Amino acid sequence: MKRWEEIMLMLGWLVLLGGVSWLILDKPSINALVPADLTTEIIDQTFTENASLTIDAALIKTLLVWGERTGDGFVTVWLAHDQDRLIAYTNRPKQGLESITGMVVADDRFVDGECMQTCLIPVSAQNGNHHLEIELEPGTTFTLKKISYTT
Repeated sequence: MKRWEEIMLMLGWLVLLGGVSWLILDKPSINALVPADLTTEIIDQTFTENASLTIDAALIKTLLVWGERTGDGFVTVWLAHDQDRLIAYTNRPKQGLESITGMVVADDRFVDGECMQTCLIPVSAQNGNHHLEIELEPGTTFTLKKISYTT
């Protein structure tokens, strides 16, 4: 009986070590698929001054922006809802501790699916009328190619 207990103990340790090794080496992750309706609107409009566009959706949970900037000035694209304004994209430099990163600065003329504060819109700002507000510095042009949002 003693020999049988030793074999079971060794087998238990092998299973435990195998499981821990698998977790360390394979790094498994759990992904949850949340169904959402994705809408993409082709805008393809060039702006040379501040502008506002209405988004025809009663509910927006996320918003992504694509476009291209010409000129050296700053561009900010806001998602406005009642009194709330969330930044979808800006090329303004970050201030304070936000500016300390290990990232290499790339060419910021092209906007490719940006969602700075609109990746997950707070519940209080999801329902109702939404507008895109585009703010440009003089001498700067911004072409809004498309937007995508989930409802």
